[in-house]
Amino acid sequence: MKLRTLLSAGKSADPRQDQKVFCISFQRTGTTSVGQFLKNAGYAVADWSVSNRNQWGRKWVEGQFDEIFDSADFRAHQGFEDGPWFCPEFYRVLFHRFPRSRFILFERDADAWFASMLSHSEGRSLGVTAVHAKIYRREEDYLDLLAQAKTPEEVDQNGLALEGQQDHYTRLYRTRNRETRQFFQDRAPERLYYSRLEDADKWIGLTAFLGLDPATAREVHENKSPAADRQK
Repeated sequence: MKLRTLLSAGKSADPRQDQKVFCISFQRTGTTSVGQFLKNAGYAVADWSVSNRNQWGRKWVEGQFDEIFDSADFRAHQGFEDGPWFCPEFYRVLFHRFPRSRFILFERDADAWFASMLSHSEGRSLGVTAVHAKIYRREEDYLDLLAQAKTPEEVDQNGLALEGQQDHYTRLYRTRNRETRQFFQDRAPERLYYSRLEDADKWIGLTAFLGLDPATAREVHENKSPAADRQK
């Protein structure tokens, strides 16, 4: 039955059709696993490939939020993982722009997170350098790179070294996670699902948060969730 028919009949519509669900966990904190969980549960999920195709990260840096929200891919999907959703302060925009939206925040041990960051791109910044620099407050380092490069394309990808930056990154990681949790606690705690990545029951809790069938929750939790050592 089409959504329009359900609404006209006064029945409860499938929440996946009228609620956006944003995973706002930092990269390397279970984002890919959350995306797979949502796919297993029947959501149309915009993963990294969709974000990359639309260059949503670059548009976030430029402040082109309407271009993100008006894109066909954004309108066509209900679940969102990876960037730019975890970018600093963007959850505040999403919170107010989409009042029926819900949010997922996983957090892991900060040192383990940074080790995962180091291993992902052989000790270099992940993805587009300008986006990474803005997320992790390394704008000055990026500007220095641009000043030394012959062309911007030379430093467009993986341009910054992460070695020696552990204190900076882990402090930022902890602070932003704490700040995000406080934002929702002060306004609408029911719209945020928070869990430690190490929690074995996180998928069961997420299933209840999204109002999914408990039978589906058990199936996803026991058979379909990716192994912890592959989580991104």
